[in-house]
Amino acid sequence: MECPSCQRMFSRRDVMLRHHRNKHGTGVPPPPPPPPPPPQNATQESFRFQHPFTMIVSGPTSCGKTFFVKEALRRSTCNPVPERIVWLYRRWQPLYDEIRKTVVPTVEFVRGIPTELEADHFFDARTRNLLVLDDLMSTSAKDRRINDLFTEGSHHRNLSVVAVNQNLYFGKDPTQRRNCHYLVLFDNPVDRQPVATLGRQMYPSQRHLLMQTFREATRRPFGYLLVDLKAATPEHLRLRSDVLGGGEDDAEAEDEDVDSTGSESNTMEFGEEDVGSESDLMACRACGLVFAHARGLEIHQERDCGRRTIRQTMQNGRRRRGGNLRIRTGVLSRRPAGDRVFVR
Repeated sequence: MECPSCQRMFSRRDVMLRHHRNKHGTGVPPPPPPPPPPPQNATQESFRFQHPFTMIVSGPTSCGKTFFVKEALRRSTCNPVPERIVWLYRRWQPLYDEIRKTVVPTVEFVRGIPTELEADHFFDARTRNLLVLDDLMSTSAKDRRINDLFTEGSHHRNLSVVAVNQNLYFGKDPTQRRNCHYLVLFDNPVDRQPVATLGRQMYPSQRHLLMQTFREATRRPFGYLLVDLKAATPEHLRLRSDVLGGGEDDAEAEDEDVDSTGSESNTMEFGEEDVGSESDLMACRACGLVFAHARGLEIHQERDCGRRTIRQTMQNGRRRRGGNLRIRTGVLSRRPAGDRVFVR
């Protein structure tokens, strides 16, 4: 770091400032502070799914897969934005009501896989279409029509396909997985072997690269790793996390809510402004114990100054010295120390 007055070089900023103050006095203005660093998630905030695409969102139940798809559609992360969205589902979820209200264009919900899925009129190639397969893993893995959408149908029919399932390696046919442009992987604490297998397939010479990145991306609750497999994507941008933005802030806010509502600890922390001066200290009249807060004194008095505990301890000690208690046919009697207590 260089002094702005004499151009002397320093290795640390604080040493340079001390030199500037001692040698050049206060008449010379100090050097301006360095510019703030660019935001770390600036690249991720500009991320867009390039339509048409195929995507698999994989993770265990209740990990946030459907919520991720909902947020991706609500925030218009597709480029260009789809003009028609069809959502195929197995069972109705309450989250679908919110999707209907918040996602534009309005989502069309269809239960099961329609028979006319292959028909040209079902998806007009002149319209940008997006198809979501939610929890249809057992059906779509064996359906030839779904495999066709992942191979040629997506590009030829101006269609993006999003498959939401619970197992990345479900079924023996790898067609959908091998022709996928985006993989969104949520953490499954019971089975992380699919992610390790994918890492060995993608990086044979760096087998632990994907797994290490996955662990870092899923260290917070509901975290995920996005694997960008588009041909035009640079190699150093294939592994991403928190592409929707705001994940770290949401995770911290969630942790604060859990701490404030779910903690069983009775410990109270006070700042310097909460602690009174020596003249404000309050003492218990019965035992003389000093407290800095009225609430602490009230709790102490509600507990009878701890004298109840002391009396109970003394009584228990007398019982142990005098012998154990025995109950026989409902009559309380005393036996010498060492006998067992039993009930008939």
